[in-house]
Amino acid sequence: MSPANAALPPPAREYGRGKFIALLLVVVNEAISVSMLYPYVGLLIVHLDPGMARKDAGTLSGLIVGSFNIAQAIFAQRWGRLSDTYGRRPMMVLGLIGSAVFSTLFGLSNSVWQLLVFRFLYGAANGNAPLSKTMTAEMTTSSTDAYGWAMMSAGWSIGSTIGPTFGGVLYDPSSHWPSVFAGTIFESKPALLPGLFGAAYSIFAIGVVRFVLPESNPKARMPLWVAR
Repeated sequence: MSPANAALPPPAREYGRGKFIALLLVVVNEAISVSMLYPYVGLLIVHLDPGMARKDAGTLSGLIVGSFNIAQAIFAQRWGRLSDTYGRRPMMVLGLIGSAVFSTLFGLSNSVWQLLVFRFLYGAANGNAPLSKTMTAEMTTSSTDAYGWAMMSAGWSIGSTIGPTFGGVLYDPSSHWPSVFAGTIFESKPALLPGLFGAAYSIFAIGVVRFVLPESNPKARMPLWVAR
């Protein structure tokens, strides 16, 4: 049994392995959110500010990427406290809604500073990485401990592969597929298609949390809009 499990009471019931796959799909969303912009953030900065020096674009790329993680670090404890009161699943759903909204707004940004603001808010809305670990600790028993934690690692690896791959492929679609995207909003907003892909996955993950993933906090006061 992992150290995280040692201090927790055993779960009220044994959770099937399919529930951990559902949790994996949520972790995939977190990794996609973190990594999708890696291939194109520098290109996007230069697109929005063509006169910017390369060294400044590199500095701002680091700030924009890092602002997500800074915001997560600031707000993670608050998400955890809310989940102690209202349940893990409601907070996950809210975090995924935030992911969908700010992923789209990031792609619609008109300036470098909007990129920085929306990226920070994107991270602030993403408390699901620590919530996923908490749920894993609450749901696993001696017979599912290794499997549950392996799903967490696998989810992060899968998402960290999907994010940069689709980010690189989908960025600036008017250049890749001009017959489809030339003359559309995607020509002036080259990061919008990756943003919409991230939003679409977040919406899919909301369905997984709402209809498949169980609530692991037995003391939660579940809101009616997510209770089942």
